[in-house]
Amino acid sequence: MSLEALLASLRQGGRDFERLCKWALENVPEYRQRLQHVWLWDDWPGRWRRDAGIDLVAEDQDGGLWAVQAKHYDPAYAIKKADLDSFLSESSRPGFTYRLVIASTDHLGPTARRTLDAQENPVGTLLRSQLDVLEVEWPTSLHDLRPAIVERKRPRTHQLVAIQECCAGLASAERGQLVMACGTGKTLVGSFLADRAPCSARDARSGRDRRRSVESWRRYVGTDECRT
Repeated sequence: MSLEALLASLRQGGRDFERLCKWALENVPEYRQRLQHVWLWDDWPGRWRRDAGIDLVAEDQDGGLWAVQAKHYDPAYAIKKADLDSFLSESSRPGFTYRLVIASTDHLGPTARRTLDAQENPVGTLLRSQLDVLEVEWPTSLHDLRPAIVERKRPRTHQLVAIQECCAGLASAERGQLVMACGTGKTLVGSFLADRAPCSARDARSGRDRRRSVESWRRYVGTDECRT
């Protein structure tokens, strides 16, 4: 189902859109790799009252908390400052490291935009046109919010060459080092090597990058064979 048809099927009032936003944060690769937990506001253990203007709370890989507001509006509607005031006030409390406004419209009124830009604690936006281009297959309905199916990766030609040369080198040596340019698929090559090489592949990067490697390996290759 297209995003446009899915949004048209949602009930008014925002609850359905909140559930859809939770699913997106949990399944879109860009956010799934950054976040370890996503709660609806009513399910978050730290909520201080029932309706605080915050719709979702997410915890990133470093333990920081995101406050999220989900706005389900007609695509022609322009979000006003008054629509954001409660969210901005409540989410300015200590403990939130980032704030995100997700909306089914692209339009922000001038006062609303100035207010967001002037915030000391940063506020990001994920608007309709940005939702349209997210790398995810949207569910067929709100009742089908299962994890997104991700096609398992296969090595490309240059990655196959790297894998074959590493395996050949490791056949006669106890250790080796693979150096690849940025954007050429080091994470996935490491996973393929873990399956094929006569010894373990080891990720020597920082803790945050290593956690992202494990997430990518589990998601795209089906293994967490990342030795630390």
